[in-house]
Amino acid sequence: MESFKSKIFCLALLVTVCCLLFANTTQAIELPSLSVSPNTGTFTIGSTFDVSLFLDTKEEIVNAVSVHLSFPADKLQLVDPFSAKSVVEFWAVPPRFNNQRGTIELQGGMPGGLKAEKGMIAKFTFRVKSVGSAVLEFLPDSKVLLSDGKGTDVLGQTYSGIYHLVLPPPAGPIVVSETHPDQSKFYSNPTAILKWASGDHLVDGYSYVINNEPVSIPDEISEGTKTEIAYKNLSDDHHYFHIKALRNGTWGGVTHFAINVDTDQPAGFPVQISPSRRTSEKNPIIQFVTTDKLSGINYYEIKLIPLAASCNSGDGCQQFFIEAQSPYISQQLEYGSYDVIVRAYDNAGNYRDSVTNFKIVKPIFKIVSGEGLRIKDTLTSSWVWVWVIFGILFSILFFVARKIKCSYDNIEKKRAIKHLPSSVKEKLKELKKYKNKYGRALVLLLIFGGMLFSYQAVAYIKLGSPLITNISSNVSNEEIFYVGGKTERADTEVIIYFQSLQNGETSSEIVTSDEKGEWF
Repeated sequence: MESFKSKIFCLALLVTVCCLLFANTTQAIELPSLSVSPNTGTFTIGSTFDVSLFLDTKEEIVNAVSVHLSFPADKLQLVDPFSAKSVVEFWAVPPRFNNQRGTIELQGGMPGGLKAEKGMIAKFTFRVKSVGSAVLEFLPDSKVLLSDGKGTDVLGQTYSGIYHLVLPPPAGPIVVSETHPDQSKFYSNPTAILKWASGDHLVDGYSYVINNEPVSIPDEISEGTKTEIAYKNLSDDHHYFHIKALRNGTWGGVTHFAINVDTDQPAGFPVQISPSRRTSEKNPIIQFVTTDKLSGINYYEIKLIPLAASCNSGDGCQQFFIEAQSPYISQQLEYGSYDVIVRAYDNAGNYRDSVTNFKIVKPIFKIVSGEGLRIKDTLTSSWVWVWVIFGILFSILFFVARKIKCSYDNIEKKRAIKHLPSSVKEKLKELKKYKNKYGRALVLLLIFGGMLFSYQAVAYIKLGSPLITNISSNVSNEEIFYVGGKTERADTEVIIYFQSLQNGETSSEIVTSDEKGEWF
């Protein structure tokens, strides 16, 4: 019994030692990293701030670095890319930059090797150009080379910086806008209404100006003492309102207010259906993506419209717009045709629709586990008969292909000796006779026929104040016709008139727009 206990104890001790050794060997190996400091902060337009680039070797010995950074050229300008204090002993590529592309590049070496927790490589000085967020990002081709004689890249993590760039705090009158209240957001309204106040009644006048410069000083000509102004038809861009007040003959500080306008829709885009627009897959994948040059894309909405004639909005077939992301996998759909409408919204509230059509059909062949091959959901054939039929078809195809090849070889032989069959010669003679006899009459007949059939009945819909944004592109007796759009006000009745092209009979449908002014 004691011997058994001793064996159990030794076994447990051995397992414990093995686990400790395994834990030590599998412990995550920390690799050298590159970082910037500070990695966040808030800075005002026109000011400058310093960012230092640091290397942490993580107990490794390295002898070279290659750093590539990017920054937004429309928001930051690099004014000083170098600092004399650096762990780099010689520069293969001294720190250089491009303010048009927003890039920084440097390469240096430490011949004796370096082991440091926070070794400063360089210091950069940036000037703030415009409002927004700026990311100082390490590019994938950055490297840290190990001092092992092979130049092994051992760079692990990189820690980029995100900086918030804002207008200077108000030094003059307090400015607000009821049309563009948030200075960091875009609005689709091109008319900006601005109001201001100085906190007292001792103001002799104000001087103000609106332009595209984030920081600007108005002239010293008073525009009067009014405290409100409206700017109409502003272009799509960043605009800045600058104002200062005159008291007792002295001009005060300047307040800057940002106005961002974007009235354009997102860019046009296609909607792709996977695996194809004609498929037997009941859960097709819908893919879409677009861009917006100013405010950027905010979100997408999608609507699937069944086109079955038996489907109408009263029995649950109609689906409202729902928010979606690409790729979008639809719920299981029934066989039939569908229109899919994808609506892309930008951050200013503008949107663009893209419409495509797809059809879900019954598969011709379907493998049924344990049974065989099912044809059109009506007939199931066992695998034995499938292989028999396949063999027969293969034999028939082989026989037909052989006959065609023999016939083709025979034609090639006759073509080589320029031989025409007698029947072909007779038909050519007969064709020439008909051409000489009926040639002109045939031309006149074709012209008359073209004039007769070129007439087309044209039906048109005369639009009133409601706006049509979606209309069915597939109109037949087997599929529903749909139409949708917007009204200027919510809860507005829209009357749609239809006229028969056969007997002129007119009918109408009435629908009420929702709280967004959309009707369908």
